Amino acid sequence: GLQQTMEQKYDLGLKQNLLFWQKQPNWASYINHSEADYIITVGQEALEHILKQQPNRPVIALMNTADSIEAMRKNPRENFYAITHEQPLLRYFALIKSLNIYQAQTATFLPYKSLMVKPKLKTQDAINQLISCCRIMLHDTDRIYPPGRSRKSLLYNSFRHRVIVIGNSLSMLQEGAMLALFSKPYTIGEQTADLIYQIENGQVKERYQYPNKFVLD
Repeated sequence: GLQQTMEQKYDLGLKQNLLFWQKQPNWASYINHSEADYIITVGQEALEHILKQQPNRPVIALMNTADSIEAMRKNPRENFYAITHEQPLLRYFALIKSLNIYQAQTATFLPYKSLMVKPKLKTQDAINQLISCCRIMLHDTDRIYPPGRSRKSLLYNSFRHRVIVIGNSLSMLQEGAMLALFSKPYTIGEQTADLIYQIENGQVKERYQYPNKFVLD
């Protein structure tokens, strides 16, 4: 999405060098001495590594967490930009409202005021607390229950107890979620191309962004 949009929409070429910090111990030196116009990171861990460096060119962090977006909005860093793949909570609650179940108790696994289920509980404890309080489980991040047996068990038991699950990825539908709200990597690439164009032309309105496009399945 990034390369295609750069070439077709903005008539700009893109030459890229891929670095894998897990496999290339000299990645930091390469980045600090690179002549690239932009440094683009993918994933939260890559962002955390680059934050420890002093790059002398713009950094665009992709597919990082929504928490990091909010943190950077509160404490902006010069020449840093970011686009998360995670959806803002308001988008999920708009979906819940459209389903005419807005008044139902909704459980999340994050420390917001609407929290109904404590994060990092053992799976069975989370299930017991969930079914005692809520009709809807909102799973908007993988940080608490990443893909695996615990999450599958949570979704299976939610289904057994008729708790509606709204997930954040296509894989969650396969694991038992009723609905999933997510953004595809291709559209994140398109949004990145738009951001680069804005940077080049001094037209950036928001440095730390949520996805512009999303899919509901």
